[in-house]
Amino acid sequence: MYIFIVLVSMITTMFYINYNKFLLLNDFRVQNNISLYRMSKSIIYTMFTFIYIQILMYLQNKLNNWTIREIEKNIFEICLVVNNKVVKILVKVKKGPNKILQIVNDKDEDVTEELQPYYACKYVNCNPDIHGYKSINVMFVNGYESIIRGEEAIN
Repeated sequence: MYIFIVLVSMITTMFYINYNKFLLLNDFRVQNNISLYRMSKSIIYTMFTFIYIQILMYLQNKLNNWTIREIEKNIFEICLVVNNKVVKILVKVKKGPNKILQIVNDKDEDVTEELQPYYACKYVNCNPDIHGYKSINVMFVNGYESIIRGEEAIN
């Protein structure tokens, strides 16, 4: 009950302080034939849209935390599932603005927005140092064995 009283007092205080603004908005509403129902409907629609976008952003953030992991400063591991196989890629995101001004195809059409993201990162060779190992021993199905040390790339 106390919360209800506080809310009512806050609303009345806000209305009292901004009374002239409310009158101005009400005059504008009347002059443009905007009904209270339509105005209320647009306010509710705006609130639901805002909540919907917030939920989508929350879900996208959670999904990115599952698939994108920062290994070192500015080096990220992206984990994907392609054709029922787990694929991991290491990328280094370039800092600063993109150096590409414009990309034009053979028909003189601007394709910058489509192709520019490919120039925003650089693929990093995976090596034992990135994962914190001095060396790793890889055993293949055909019996071949490979020892990879330090900065050697894992391919």
